[in-house]
Order: sequence, then C-alpha cells, then structure tokens
Amino acid sequence: MENALYSALPADVEVRFATSPVAIAQDDRGVDVTMLGAATGATTTERFDLVVGADGMRSTVRRLVFGPHEAFLRPMDYMIGACVLQRPIEGHRTSDGLVLAEAGRSAWVFPFVNHNPTVLFSYRVDDVAGQFRRPAIDSVRAAFAPEPAGPVLSQLFDDYAAADERLFDSVNQVCMERWHEGRVVLLGDAAWCLTLYSGMGASTGMAGAELLGNLLAQHPTTCPARCASGRRSCARSPPACSRPRRRCASCSPPPASCSGSSAPRSSA
Repeated sequence: MENALYSALPADVEVRFATSPVAIAQDDRGVDVTMLGAATGATTTERFDLVVGADGMRSTVRRLVFGPHEAFLRPMDYMIGACVLQRPIEGHRTSDGLVLAEAGRSAWVFPFVNHNPTVLFSYRVDDVAGQFRRPAIDSVRAAFAPEPAGPVLSQLFDDYAAADERLFDSVNQVCMERWHEGRVVLLGDAAWCLTLYSGMGASTGMAGAELLGNLLAQHPTTCPARCASGRRSCARSPPACSRPRRRCASCSPPPASCSGSSAPRSSA
C-alpha cells in the first residue's frame, strides 16, 4: 500500500527522507517547523500554511503541539512484536499462513507474494513499562515460556532476534477531544488509532486525508476553520479527492516522510 501511494504522488510533491520535526511554532498566518536531518545532523526552519501530522500512534507532531503521549494513549495491556522472516517456515510453503494461539498470547505468520512471510507476536502483560527494560527478544521469549518453544516457534524467535528491522511496542488506542490546534492537524493513527486489533487504520487514515484535502480545496484561505469542520464531518463519506492548493507540511512515518516521523519503540 505504501508503494502504491508513493507511486501515485504528483511529480511536484517534494518528499524528504530521514527528516523529523523537532520544534513547531505557529501564529495566525502560518507555522514554523524546525526539522532535523538524520544524515547530516543539521536543523533547518521553514514556514508552512498548514502542518499535517500523519506520523502514527506515537506521533512527534502530536507530542510537540498537543502534549505528551501519555495524555492521549489508552493502553490495552498488550505487546506486539513483528518482523519479516529470513526464510519460510521449515516444512511449510512460502504461501502458507500459520497461527499459534493460546489465551493471552499468539504468533501469526502472514504470507506475501513478493517477499518472505512476516511474523506478528501478540501477548498480554500486567506491566507494559517493564517490557521495555530488556531486549525485545527477551520479552517475547518470556511471554511464551515456560513451555518448550518447539521448532516453529523457535525459528520465529531466531528470525525476530536476527532481523535488521523489527517492531516492538505496546498496543494503545489514541483518544483526543480534538484533532487540530490552529494550523496543525492530525490524521490517521496520530489522531484516532483504533488499536492494531481492530484494523481499519489505513482505511480511516486515507478517508481522513481525503476529507481534509476536499475541505482545503473548497476553502483554501481558512485552514483552521476547515480543520474544525473536518472533525465534525468525519463520520460522513467524503466526496472525490481534490489536492490542497496551499503550501503544507505533511509529516508521516518513514520512509516517505516529508517533514517528520515517529517510529514505534524498538529494541536492538
């Protein structure tokens, strides 16, 4: 989906990789965003008419403008871990999906056409913070103990431990009274994460973006008012998509991050 959306971008849309917002200040006429380039370590400040934070559950834009994560995250007392496997599960075809499930813990293997399967670990905990005090693989292994892992689960553990990139995070809902503050607006999981288990994150994120784009196209000179209107209209089906006509900074998760990103917690 990410590749499809990226490929559909108009040629005049600038995309900056490895760039994150570190400060956001606004007035009645615009928003000043200070951005950090990961490759150079240099910071630059640019001015925008509107800043859109679509940077995930642990949104950097939300933290900088609305407040700390703890004010908006509702914990579900579950942890997840995920990665792309190094190889198909031994004894199974690449196209096979697997589910290992017990009360309070599960491991799911999802097959793909164009790359190796992925694994998703999910388990319930009493102490979310304690899960981050040790390497991710240690927490995952402990969640499936004390029974012997067996060949399939052992391979999943080994591939997760060896993965160059892995996800390890807690499961939360994002609950907010409002999704905009002046000329800064949030979209997708940054604003209304329904939790991993409910799904619909991509669908509601794109629907929200379409609605915001339509409102900005219809009312290009009244950004804050249109953001408020979008909040009230979110339950209605949006019309056909139109491109915004003003200069906007859009912050979304890597790799296609324009002026910011917020990656989930991970453990090396």
